[in-house]
Amino acid sequence: MLSCLNTEVLYSGDALSNLWCLLFQLAAGNTSGGGPARADEEFLEAITGAMRSVLQRLKDGRVQCVSSEQIEQLCSVCHSSGFSSVRANVVGMLGIIGTAMSQHPPSADGLTVIGTTLLSAASGDCDLWVVAEALDAIFDMFGDGDQAMIIANKISLLQTLEQIKPTLRKRIRSDKKHLGSRMPVVDMARDNLHRFIRYLKKEGQT
Repeated sequence: MLSCLNTEVLYSGDALSNLWCLLFQLAAGNTSGGGPARADEEFLEAITGAMRSVLQRLKDGRVQCVSSEQIEQLCSVCHSSGFSSVRANVVGMLGIIGTAMSQHPPSADGLTVIGTTLLSAASGDCDLWVVAEALDAIFDMFGDGDQAMIIANKISLLQTLEQIKPTLRKRIRSDKKHLGSRMPVVDMARDNLHRFIRYLKKEGQT
């Protein structure tokens, strides 16, 4: 739906930033009516999907509308949500935020928090789709920039990705029959993981 809207209209009066805040409140259950929070998967998937779309429409510099408190809450959801679709949307959001932050220093603390959360999802999420989304977010976030390389070293990015590689290969072989339409996404993440590890080594990561 968002992709069909006129971007110039959306940008007027910081409309996208305001929409982000509203959607975040809905996702957190903080509606103006004070009613009980909805926790069903269909609702949370729709809300987090809309939030992800908003971030994709924002220019990099405007992602500053996301507060550090909101980042912490997103990281918490990434760890705690029982719904794979929600976790996949959240790691996608964190990747967008982290990629934008890596180009706008100083943001070392935020990058560290996001990077650590994405690595955790890539290492241990029970759903390979979420693992693939987390890896894609890592590739985007740490694919360029001096600050990104500093944080990559701080969180032991290369070492952790090298540990993930053989485990991911085994999991794909084991779960291949159950991945269905998501198999191409997972396969692409696996292939890109090999390339990204080579890139990090070329950049002098240890």
